[in-house]
Amino acid sequence: MLVGTWDLRGNGQLAAAYHDGANLQVVEGGSTRNYSFGNVVWSVFGATDTDGQPGAEIIGRTSTGIYVISNASSRKEHSIGASAWALHGGTTDTDGKPGNELIVVMQGKVRVIHHASGDVNYSIDSVADMDNQPGAEILVRDANGKLFVFNDRTGKVSS
Repeated sequence: MLVGTWDLRGNGQLAAAYHDGANLQVVEGGSTRNYSFGNVVWSVFGATDTDGQPGAEIIGRTSTGIYVISNASSRKEHSIGASAWALHGGTTDTDGKPGNELIVVMQGKVRVIHHASGDVNYSIDSVADMDNQPGAEILVRDANGKLFVFNDRTGKVSS
């Protein structure tokens, strides 16, 4: 079953991606690449630029994470570690650098995945009352383990 056609190499030539049981087949210019997912349930979200290089990357999900197929030649999976999650609003540039980021929402948490660098920058640790004032604060941890507190009542962020 055809899941989409995209310019995956940045050369103006469209590649066709097909869902074939346990495989994703990418057909471009007379050649075919197969990506096997075995017995894992998987799907394709679409394609967008996530690395700032010419050509779009195919973005999809398995039961354990998000996969990104770059240049129609390599696959990387970003493990999510949660059973219930969603890709929020597709992909968006959140850091002002070339390539869109993947924003993952899961069980009370948010992660921002930078596919180009492989970093997972932020995740929500918890939501709790930190200042003994009305309203809970949102505790966010960055990739280095630094904790930030978002106070919606005051509109301030502290670390």
